[in-house]
Amino acid sequence: MDDTDMRADNNAPVISSEPALRRQAEKIARVKEAQSPEHLDALSPEATRLMLHELRVHQIELEMQNDELRQAQVELGAAQARYFDLYDLAPVGYCTLSKQGLFIQANLTAAALLGVVRSALIQKPLTPFVCKEDQDIFYLYRKYLFENGEPQTCELRMVKHDGTQFWAHLVSTAAQDNGTPVIRIVLSDVTERKLADAALRASEAFNLAILDSISAEITVLDRSGVIMAVNQPWRRFALENGIESGQPAPHTEIGTNYLAACQLGAGFTPDQTLNARDGIQSVLDGRLPSFSLEYPCHSPEQQRWFSMSATPLGTEGRGVVVAHTNITERKIAESQLRKLSLAVEQSPNTILITDLDANIEYVNDSFVKLTGYSRDEVIGKNPRILQSGKTPKAIHEDIWAHLTRGEIWRGELINKRKDGSEYIESVQISPVRQTDGRITHYLAIKENITEQKKAEERIEKLAHFDQLTGLPNRTLLIDHFRFALSLTQRRHEQLTVMFLDLDHFKDVNDTLGHSIGDHLLMEVAKRLKAALREEDTVSRQGGDEFILIMPGTNAEGAARVATKLINEVSQPIQAGQHELITTVSIGISIYPHDGDELESLLKNADAAMYRAKQEGRNVFRFYTAAMQEFSARTLQLSNAMRHALARNQLQLHYQPQVSIQDGHVVGAEALLRWHHPELGDISPAEFIPIAEGNGQILPIGEWVLRTAASQLKGWIESGLPPMVMAVNISAVQFRQPNLPELVTGILDELELPHEYLELELTEAVAMDDPQGAIEMMDKLHAFGIRMTIDDFGTGYSSLSYLKRFKVYKLKIDQSFVRDITDDPDDKAIVSAIINMASSLGIQTIAEGVETAGQLAFLRLQGCDEVQGYYFSKPLPADQFEVFVKS
Repeated sequence: MDDTDMRADNNAPVISSEPALRRQAEKIARVKEAQSPEHLDALSPEATRLMLHELRVHQIELEMQNDELRQAQVELGAAQARYFDLYDLAPVGYCTLSKQGLFIQANLTAAALLGVVRSALIQKPLTPFVCKEDQDIFYLYRKYLFENGEPQTCELRMVKHDGTQFWAHLVSTAAQDNGTPVIRIVLSDVTERKLADAALRASEAFNLAILDSISAEITVLDRSGVIMAVNQPWRRFALENGIESGQPAPHTEIGTNYLAACQLGAGFTPDQTLNARDGIQSVLDGRLPSFSLEYPCHSPEQQRWFSMSATPLGTEGRGVVVAHTNITERKIAESQLRKLSLAVEQSPNTILITDLDANIEYVNDSFVKLTGYSRDEVIGKNPRILQSGKTPKAIHEDIWAHLTRGEIWRGELINKRKDGSEYIESVQISPVRQTDGRITHYLAIKENITEQKKAEERIEKLAHFDQLTGLPNRTLLIDHFRFALSLTQRRHEQLTVMFLDLDHFKDVNDTLGHSIGDHLLMEVAKRLKAALREEDTVSRQGGDEFILIMPGTNAEGAARVATKLINEVSQPIQAGQHELITTVSIGISIYPHDGDELESLLKNADAAMYRAKQEGRNVFRFYTAAMQEFSARTLQLSNAMRHALARNQLQLHYQPQVSIQDGHVVGAEALLRWHHPELGDISPAEFIPIAEGNGQILPIGEWVLRTAASQLKGWIESGLPPMVMAVNISAVQFRQPNLPELVTGILDELELPHEYLELELTEAVAMDDPQGAIEMMDKLHAFGIRMTIDDFGTGYSSLSYLKRFKVYKLKIDQSFVRDITDDPDDKAIVSAIINMASSLGIQTIAEGVETAGQLAFLRLQGCDEVQGYYFSKPLPADQFEVFVKS
């Protein structure tokens, strides 16, 4: 800009090109052309009236503009919830500068005042917009701002991008932004007021009518600070704000020294009064080109704010014009903006604003903290710098489709931080509209939901997956089955359901601990999953049970898969220092032959699995109709058994045990019988396993012990010779810790010697948990209770354990006795058992003796006792008594 751009009066700025301001400039020019400053005292009445008329017209237009401004502020107040509209449409410019004077933020008003688009300001200096003549003032103003730390005001000439000048009023505050010093500036165009001041300085007539027509509270001082003129608004203002009614106000009377008066403004504090006096005096002395101060003037009815400004009078320093202007509406707007700005800046949500080309113009602190990017690194960049590549492309296309239509988009994005780490955001992107509906920006409000998503995933996993193996649980299994079934039905294929159960898994938990058992389950789950196709489902239902669903698999394919699974599972598994070898029993049912829905297929596969268990384990079996009948009868017997004791349907039969040397009865084995009024006689081989499975074996077992012991006591009291009563103990009973107390309690109650009771335990039960069996046998032995190992030879007894068992007798299983007269192997086995027991000091008894030849062989080998149909079948108590007596 060169000197030709300036008007003749160096204090009058070049007016901006806006029509309203241009008209005002022309009016003032006409007034100045009518009479030069040197002949102002000789103004003619006509010229005076003309000047008065022009100033009044000017004042009316100013008031109209003020009315329009107030209306705009009312509308803004009604829309204060929309922060960014209020920010951008404020009547004053707001901007934030770095300590070096670079723009960090600016609203649309500030950009318009400077004649540029907002994006052109960011990271650019403010200095080029300050006129060369006022550069030093701005430098000292900024320096004093940081040194003093208090809010500062000044007025200086600024130049727009197109070269035109205007007068600006700056209110600046030093602040901190994330620990970085910044300057927050409120920028106002006060050209109109300066024009009014210039008109007053030009007239120097101090016509009271002219002053009274101005809405601002005006006081005119001479060079010594004495009041030369005041207008009516100033008198009214002073009277209404604390001046005692009816008394003249010292600072309102012509001829009074304004600087020496007790008050300069109704709301001034003592410090502000001193500051105002110093500022006015500095203007009078020519040390400052102008001075301004903002101060509150609150009353009980309302809170108000005013601005006081002091500007030189005339070109020769003849005095100063002091003006007080009501800025309450502006201060309210600023306060609202500060609150909203703080709310936005301190919001826990990430807030981001872009222009229509998606260039970032603003981010808040939460954005900086979340992403790791500083403001300088992202201002002017596209938000795509946050993209992780994991958000589907279709989502980004959907965003722009919504925004192009002027619609709000809501959704979730997977983004990445500066360090590359990923996070998930819930995002709402909204178009920002001006009052005319024009879209100028996009506003994104985002919430970090990474932890929420992780929690949802954990809940999802808890709800649908087994926590130990990670396999689908029953809930998810049902969903997978429905999908597989629909696929199978559409293709007219078959579907296989397998029920897998690990063999003897309880032994691992009981002997090695649950941690080893868990490791075994996890390894088996991996092997099952690895052996299946992607479309197959393997699910853990709890314990050591697994369910497999295989769509498109018939019986032949199921057999191949089952064989493969058995081989995979049986491979050694290393668990710490232990090498585990486990086997699996598999039951198979096939849709649609064995059921048309999951419940029936699972039930049938479960039944087939139990058949596999019964037939030796480590095998697979298919479901058959016969198995269904077996399952139905099992359920029927289980329900009926619950009432058998109460309805006296159980009874004991007794089979004699005979000394092989002299043939006399030495004992009796109590055998349980069940006669149901509708189902008839039910075999113990059928109902004992059911009783063990449904828990009825404990009350039934106690009833057997008590009944058998009572019967023996009755026989002895009736004259029969003392004998041993043998009672079978199930695996469930044997594992009960209170078994010794229960047995001895019954015997002591009946006053029956303990050696008259003999408990029979199968070899398989004893070897299922050898250490536990040894501990229980030791307790029973300590109470004088005898133990017999039943079905000896059918299991896998270890001699090292056998010699530690506190047993009195071994019972040779009838499967070996049946063919000892003509089967060399059976002869050898029986002979070996008898000889081994004899060498260990243990007696032997053979069951199932039905012929004289069998008896002769056993006598020859040295067997101690026998029982079987050769002597007597099991008898009811009264018949047994007759048998013994005869």
